[in-house]
Amino acid sequence: MEQKIIEIIEKIITVVGFIEQHPLLTMLTASLITGLLSLIFWKPLSSIFRKTLKKLKKVPSDIKILKSSSPVNSDEPYNPEELKNHRIIPKSCNRSDQLREFYNFFRHQCIRSPFYPQFYILYGSCDENHISFIERVRDEIINKYKISGSEGVGYYYQCIDDWPFSGNLEARCYALKESIIYFTDRNSDFPEYNIENLCSCRSFEGYDRILLAHNIDAEEWDKNSKKLIKWYKDQFFGEFIKEGKPLAEKQFLIFLNIIFDTRVSDSRISKIEKELKSVQGSVSECKCKIIPKLERIKEFHMRNLVNQIKGRIDINSEEKNRLLKPFKNGRRICMESVEDMLEDICREKNLIKPRIP
Repeated sequence: MEQKIIEIIEKIITVVGFIEQHPLLTMLTASLITGLLSLIFWKPLSSIFRKTLKKLKKVPSDIKILKSSSPVNSDEPYNPEELKNHRIIPKSCNRSDQLREFYNFFRHQCIRSPFYPQFYILYGSCDENHISFIERVRDEIINKYKISGSEGVGYYYQCIDDWPFSGNLEARCYALKESIIYFTDRNSDFPEYNIENLCSCRSFEGYDRILLAHNIDAEEWDKNSKKLIKWYKDQFFGEFIKEGKPLAEKQFLIFLNIIFDTRVSDSRISKIEKELKSVQGSVSECKCKIIPKLERIKEFHMRNLVNQIKGRIDINSEEKNRLLKPFKNGRRICMESVEDMLEDICREKNLIKPRIP
């Protein structure tokens, strides 16, 4: 019973991501919860309180935090110093909610089970640049964590466009396995497509983190689409965990980009959202997180970003007006257009490389 109560207290504190970063809040929260539990069970729980605090204060042995500061408190990018890498600037507008949700889930999973596969579902219209969001969390959050005990360095990243939509479920499962192997290690001649062979891909050698992104066209969504995602998460990657242990010291991060046409109806979005929630809630060793919908940008967000980067980039009044002009009359602008405007200014100032013709 005592151990069960400790686990309950720990879960409550950990779910609220920022509490465990502040010792005073941790102590107060543990004290309040312990007091309530003591009333329920009619017995003093001071020993449980002490054990809980001791456990929460202990630095996790399975992960080393290189930079522990929170990635986002508002619309400000992860760390002002990181903006020396000016590639991030075009991707830094109005994604605070998404970054915060990703950070809290990613950090929690890394502490609890660092080598268990993690699934992230991103959804929004085709001009909201799902891939640039992945690149941003990769550069601002994922690269801030080093998995203790792993000999690998850095990450391997591959976007796989061939998401199967034709045939029955069995045919789609085979086609998905085939496309993953082809895109990650097309020179290998595996007798069978499975997770063990995927871990053996030569492309992954030397890396402790594997990022795979899939672009899924929502226009092609049908009754087998949800089933294929569940199979991919619960069965294909579920086999990565054998008797509670991972097959290899590699962390797989899978991003599923559900891409809607800009003219899609709200009813279709709601229907797919409902099916995605059932995928997130399925019981599996591989945990899944639906990231809040990628939305269009308001003038308010652009003004905030301009004010934040002015100290690191010399933006004159003409450039500021150019950035704000498209938002006149309350218009919202897609992330694709916002990134193009910011990239153009960065290139004019020779802060990032020019486009390759």
